[in-house]
Amino acid sequence: MKTLKLIFLSCCVLSFALMPIGDTVAAQDPFKLVIYNDDEDGFYDEEGNQLNGQVYEVSKGTPIEVTLVFAGEMDPEVEEEHWINMKLLSKADGSPVDKKKAIVKKFDTITALNKETSLSWIAGEFGEKSLKLFCKTDCDGMDYMDNIKIKITD
Repeated sequence: MKTLKLIFLSCCVLSFALMPIGDTVAAQDPFKLVIYNDDEDGFYDEEGNQLNGQVYEVSKGTPIEVTLVFAGEMDPEVEEEHWINMKLLSKADGSPVDKKKAIVKKFDTITALNKETSLSWIAGEFGEKSLKLFCKTDCDGMDYMDNIKIKITD
């Protein structure tokens, strides 16, 4: 009888140990965006679809990864460097954006020797409602990039 009680008690302890504690939350799929540019005609996705003027809606809390790939020719002797940033356009709480704090993320500089760079963050991490890509270099693709935006939804 003692053995039977020990077996029953062991089964109870094991079943409680295997039960999940609280609600389990599934991780959100990340939002990944790969942007190709040749500095002549704007920006494209992997299939060659033009991204100029594109607005992406991403749910708050979603991991975001944006990768820029310069697909054109760059001569390291004459081509300038491209400093590309993620700029805060509006805040989720509606408060004004401080221009001195508007740049929330900076990509590594695009050069002839570094033609690919990525940024990662969690949607809403900066209290943002909307963001845009912004190149500080006065280049042919700058006007196109200025129109690629990410909007954070609830």
